[in-house]
Amino acid sequence: MRQLYSPVRWTETIQKLAGDGITLMAECGPGKVLAGLAKRIDSNVKCPALTDGAALEAAKAELL
Repeated sequence: MRQLYSPVRWTETIQKLAGDGITLMAECGPGKVLAGLAKRIDSNVKCPALTDGAALEAAKAELL
């Protein structure tokens, strides 16, 4: 129930991940909002939005 009224700590989450050396992330789902926020929080973060099969295949090709 707390998640309904507690603030989301997205900025701190992205900063912690980037600080730990995790700079490649992916947003899964229909939108691109979190990927855009991650890029604005830390410009070294790469976060493609996997919005469809083509985006997923492109991300897989880049990683392999």
